[in-house]
Amino acid sequence: MIEIYDLKTDYSTNPINVDNVTPRFSWKCRVSGKNVKITHYQIIVASSAINLERGKFDLWDSGRVQIGKSPMVQYSGAPLKSRDTGFWIVRIWDEHENINAVSIISFFEIALISETDWHAYWIGFPAGRPGKALYFRNEYVIDKPIKKSRAYISSLGWNEFYVNGRKVGTSVLNPAQTEFSERVLYSTYDLSNFLKIGQNVLGAIVAGGWYGTPKFLAQIELEFEDGSKDRFLTAGRNENDKNLWKFSDGPIVETSIFDGEIYDANREIDNWMSASRKGHSLIYDGSFYVTMIVSRPGGSLTSQVAEPIEVVSEIKPKEISEPQPGIFVIDNGQNLAGWLKISLDMKKNQKLVMRFGENLYPNGRVNQENLRFASAKDTYISGKDGVITWEPKFTYHGFRYVELEGLEKKPSPGNFTTQIIRSNVAKTGEFQCSETIVNQIQTVVEWTEISNLHGLPTDCPQRAERLGWLNDMTARCEELIFNFDMSKFLPKWLDDIRDSQDKTSGAIPDTAPFNFGAMPGDPVCISNVLIAWLLYKHFGDKKALEKNFDSMCRWAKYLSSRVDDGILNDSYIGDWAPPVNQAIPGSIGTSSVSANTPGALVSTAHYIHMLNILSKIASVLKNEQLSKELFAECLVCKKAFHQKFFDQETGGYGSNNQACNSMALYMDIVPTDLRARVLENLVSDIVSNEYHLTTGNLATKYIFDVLAEGGEIDIAFKLLTQTSYPSWGYMLEKGATTMWERWEEATGKGMNSHNHAMYASIGSWFYKYLAGIKLPDSSVGFSDIIIEPIFPTGLDWVKVELDTIKGKVLVSWVKQSNSILLKINLPIGSNCDLRLPLSDNDFHKFKESGIRLEKVPKSRIQGITQNGNKLTLKIESGNYDFDIKHK
Repeated sequence: MIEIYDLKTDYSTNPINVDNVTPRFSWKCRVSGKNVKITHYQIIVASSAINLERGKFDLWDSGRVQIGKSPMVQYSGAPLKSRDTGFWIVRIWDEHENINAVSIISFFEIALISETDWHAYWIGFPAGRPGKALYFRNEYVIDKPIKKSRAYISSLGWNEFYVNGRKVGTSVLNPAQTEFSERVLYSTYDLSNFLKIGQNVLGAIVAGGWYGTPKFLAQIELEFEDGSKDRFLTAGRNENDKNLWKFSDGPIVETSIFDGEIYDANREIDNWMSASRKGHSLIYDGSFYVTMIVSRPGGSLTSQVAEPIEVVSEIKPKEISEPQPGIFVIDNGQNLAGWLKISLDMKKNQKLVMRFGENLYPNGRVNQENLRFASAKDTYISGKDGVITWEPKFTYHGFRYVELEGLEKKPSPGNFTTQIIRSNVAKTGEFQCSETIVNQIQTVVEWTEISNLHGLPTDCPQRAERLGWLNDMTARCEELIFNFDMSKFLPKWLDDIRDSQDKTSGAIPDTAPFNFGAMPGDPVCISNVLIAWLLYKHFGDKKALEKNFDSMCRWAKYLSSRVDDGILNDSYIGDWAPPVNQAIPGSIGTSSVSANTPGALVSTAHYIHMLNILSKIASVLKNEQLSKELFAECLVCKKAFHQKFFDQETGGYGSNNQACNSMALYMDIVPTDLRARVLENLVSDIVSNEYHLTTGNLATKYIFDVLAEGGEIDIAFKLLTQTSYPSWGYMLEKGATTMWERWEEATGKGMNSHNHAMYASIGSWFYKYLAGIKLPDSSVGFSDIIIEPIFPTGLDWVKVELDTIKGKVLVSWVKQSNSILLKINLPIGSNCDLRLPLSDNDFHKFKESGIRLEKVPKSRIQGITQNGNKLTLKIESGNYDFDIKHK
C-alpha cells in the first residue's frame, strides 16, 4: 500500500499567503511492503472543496503524468489572481497501472499579488516619538455574519497586531528585515476566530526595528454570508472617516535592536484595546492622537512566505550567583539568542536593569566588552505593588549570562524564563555517532545556527552587527541546508541579495540587506550561487535558479571585468580569521586577514568555483551556449591560476599552506597528475602542525572535504577531534556552547563573538562523509543520491536521519569485529548509488538482509559494479541491511 502525506504548496502546508499565481505542489509517499513502485501522478485542483468532492475540477486537471525527477509540480490550469483559493488532491498509480493511493484534500490561497490590490495607506507620526514604540488603534462595527476574513498587515519596523485585545499570530520581530528600498514584507492572517458581530477594536504596537521610524499598514477584507463585502484600512483622512486610526506612545519608552528595551509600566494605557474608549470624533482622545498618512517606502509589498521569527523554546536558568551585594547574575548554561521573561514580586516604581552578555569578568559580573556599542540592556519599571510578568517585544540579545540590578533580595531560577527566538524553520537533520566530541561539535553547530536565523542568516546575535555576511555563508550554507529546512528561508535571502545588487555595475555587497561592509563585496561572496544550486539539488527548486540567474551572471560579469590575465586580484577579506599567528598583525577585524594565503589566490579560486557552478545552472536552464562560455572562462582561469600559484619545487600552491592547497583541490583546479602530490603536501602540513588547523573561515570547510575525497580519512578525523588550540575541541574545553568567531579565547574589545556561525561549516562533513550522503549534479530534490560513508579509525558507529523533500533518508553503520553493519532507508522517488570499500577486492562475502549480493533480487539491487577497491550498488527506495566484510 502507498500512503500520500505531507502535501505542500510552495513548500507550505495549506498556505493562505502564496506570493505567485503559478504555485508548485509537492507531496511524499511511503510504502508498506516491498518492491512497490509508483509510476504516475494526477493533480486535480478545484475552486472549492465541494467542487472537488463532486468531481468538478474547474481549475486544473493535470491528467495522468509520468513521475519525473523533480518533486515539484507547477500549476498549469485556469489563470489565478489575488485572493483566489484552490483545493487539490493527488492520485498515484503503481507499476501495475492501478490507482494505488489518493491524498487528502489540501488547499492554498493567493495573497495580494499586485500593487493595485492595495487600498490602504501607510500611517504613522513622522514628527516625533523617536525610539518609542507606537500604539495604533481603531474601532469597527460588524453587523452580520462573516464568511471569510483576511488581514494583510505590514510595518516599517516590527509590529504586533491585535484584534479585540488578543494578539494575532505567534510571530515576534515581524516582518523580517529586507532591503526596504526594494521590498517590504507583509503577513496574511485569518481573523475567523478574532472578529465578532458588534464593536471590534483593531490595534497594533509598532517599533522602529531595522527601519528606524515606525510606520504601519493594514488592510482587512471581509466577505459576509450574504455575499456582500467590506474592508477596513489604514487610510483615514478626516474625522468622519471610519478608517481614521489613532495612535499613542506608551510604556515602551525606548526600544532598540542593539541597546534593548526600556518599559515603564506606569505609562501603560488602560484599556487601549477596549471599545469603551471615545470614538472618532475627537482629534485627541485622552492619550491618543489621529495618525498621519506618511510617505511610502520605495520597496514593493511582498507576501512573507518564509517562516516568521517566533519564541521556539524556553529554558530555565541553571544557577543564579551574587558576585556583589545586590548584583545577581543568571547563568543559562547555554549561549543563545532571545530574551529574558521575568515573573517577580516588585514595588511600584522599582526598577530592574538586565544586562546581557556572553562572558563574565573574573569577579563574576557580566562582561559586555565584545558587544561594540550595543548596550544589550533591558529595563523594567514596575507600575504597581505585586507580582508582575514581563518580557520585551522589539529587541533581542545574544547571551548566556544576565546581570540583574535593582532587586531587594536574591531571586530564584523559577522567577525567570529564557525564551529562545529564531525563524521557526524545521529541524530536518539529526546526527549522532560514538565519539563524544563529535556529538558535542554537532550540538554546538545546531545551537549556533539556532542563534543566527532571524529572517536572514546573521553572523552573530549579540553585538552591534547581526548582519547577513555573504562570505560567511559561502562556507556555511551547505551545513545549514543539511540541518534545517531552508526551502523558504534561503530564497527570501536570495531576494535580499538581488535587491541589494548595484543596478549599474552588477556588483553585490558584502552583506544583504546591505547595512555594512563594502560595495562591491569581496569576490569570495559567491554564496548566492552556491545557495541557488543547493536549493535545486536539495528541494528541486528550479525557480531559485530562474529567478536569480541573471543577477548571478551580472555579478560574475562584474568580477570578470576585474580579472587580469585570468587572475582576480581584488581581495580584502580572503580566508578570514585564521589562527592569530597566521594573520597579519593589526589588519582589519582585529588581525583577521591571512598572512600566508594570498588574497588573489582566494579570490581567483572562488571565481573559478562560481563559473563552474553557473555553467551547470545554465545547462539546467537549457542555455547550453552560455553554459559553454562560462565553462570556457572557467578553464582559462584554472590554467592561469595554476601558472600563477603552483610552485614546481614545493609541489604546492601559493605558500603551500593548508588553505592554498585545500582550495586548489576543492575547486578542482589541480591537474589530475598533480593531485596526489598536492594532497601529500596538505597532509604533511597538517602533520607538521601536529594535527592543527591553520585555516580561516573558508578553507576550514574545504580541507575536510578534500581529505575525505583523497582517502585521508584518519587524518581528517584526527584534525576534527583535536582538543588543543586551535580546534573545535579547544573551544569545548574552554566551555563553549556555540561556535566562536576566532580560534582564540578572546573576551575583550574587538572581533570576539562567541556565537558565530562561519565555523559551523564542519556540520556538512558529518552528513556528507561520516554518513556518506551526497547529492550528485544530476539530483533534483534528492532524486539521485550517492551514499558513500567513511569509517575512520576510532569511530565505532554513526546514525543519521534526514527529512528530505522526498521523505526520510536514514543511514546508520556499526563496526563489528570483521565487518560493518550498514542500514539504509530511501524514500520513494530517490535513486541511489551506494559506494562501499572493498578491503580484499572480493564482494561475494557481502550480504544484504542475510543474502549474498549476487543472489539478491534485481528488484532490490539493480546493478553491481566493481572498480578497483570500490563497489557500487544501484538501489532504489526501501529499507536495506548490509553486512560489509571489512578488515
